[in-house]
Parts: sequence; C-alpha cells; structure tokens
Amino acid sequence: MPYRNLGIVMNRASRHVEAAQMFLKAMELCEDGTKQWVGAAASAFDQLKNSAYHEVPKPEWWNDEALKALSAQVVAVSPDGDMLCAMRARVLSGGALAKAHWNAGPRTAAEIKEAASWYRRAARVCHLPLNKELHEQCASQCDEYADPLLAEEEAEAAQARATAQAEAAEVLKVAETKAAAAAEELLAAEEKQKQQASAKGQGEAGQG
Repeated sequence: MPYRNLGIVMNRASRHVEAAQMFLKAMELCEDGTKQWVGAAASAFDQLKNSAYHEVPKPEWWNDEALKALSAQVVAVSPDGDMLCAMRARVLSGGALAKAHWNAGPRTAAEIKEAASWYRRAARVCHLPLNKELHEQCASQCDEYADPLLAEEEAEAAQARATAQAEAAEVLKVAETKAAAAAEELLAAEEKQKQQASAKGQGEAGQG
C-alpha cells in the first residue's frame, strides 16, 4: 500500500515514470488476484500505456495476449472501478482508436463492441465529470468503428450462408438425379426379368 500511495502522489506531481515504477512495485508485493493487486496493475497500465513513458522498463506481461488475460482478471476481481474498466476497454480496443504502445494485434468487431461496453461501465462508475465524458466519447468512437465492421461481417456471413445453401441444393439435385437414374435402371432390369420369365414360361408350355 505505501508503494501504491507513493505512486499516486508521483502521478499527481506529473512524475509519471516514477509513478509507474511505484505501481509495478506495489503489484509485485501484493498477493496475486486481490483487489490491491488488480488496483496496482490497472494503475501501472494507466502509466505505461502512454508513449511518453517508453523509458520505463516494461513488465513481462507487456504483450497483447498477457494484457488481454490480465485485464480480464482485473475486471473479474473488481468490475466497479473506473480505471479497471477503462483498462479492459483500452486493451480490447487495441490500436483501433489510437496507437497501442504494445504489440497489439488486429481486433474483431466483437472485441471493439465489448470495449465500448467497458468504457460505458467506466463512465457510469466514474465520479470525475471530465473522465466520465472521456469514457463516453471513447465508447461512441468504438461503436462508430465497430458498427460498419459488424455490418460487413454480417454481409459476409449471409453470403457464405447463401453460398453454402446453393452448394447444398446442387449436391441434393445431383444426388436426386443419380437416385432417379438408378431407380429407372432397377425398374428396367426388373421388367426385363419379367419379360424373360414370361417368354421362358410360354416356351415350356409350347413344348408341353
């Protein structure tokens, strides 16, 4: 707790590099999975996500997959903290709205829509009007970014479904054609057998 408190003081004094170091130290000393730990993690992320603090040595979890996992754990432990919700939202949005200063990969429309939901949750639980407004703006930007992608994905999915249905219909048509031809061959063979049997019977009757 003293390290986290010192980090808060450093942050308020705009000594952000030192603040990041204090939050990372607090995270190291806290028990994993506790509210104190996730609070320190979110505070450290809040410092490290800014490009001005690149000189701060990054922790081992400073990569895309680890940040996704960490941010999910953070909000699972404490879903009502605005900084924690904002952390989850920022990680999920990746580089969609702004440059991500970690190796953020491409994001799906679903991930960006989830980011919008977390930004809105951050806005609801936030007490500072300026931060509340910022979270709402980020949520709207996520929606604006994701909605066209969702429409495009839905159009592609509809096209794929239509193609699959057309292919299935063609396969069914071919199968029905083959089945009908096989049935005709079978009926013709049966008719031929009947005719042969009838002719044989007539021949035997004549001989008799």
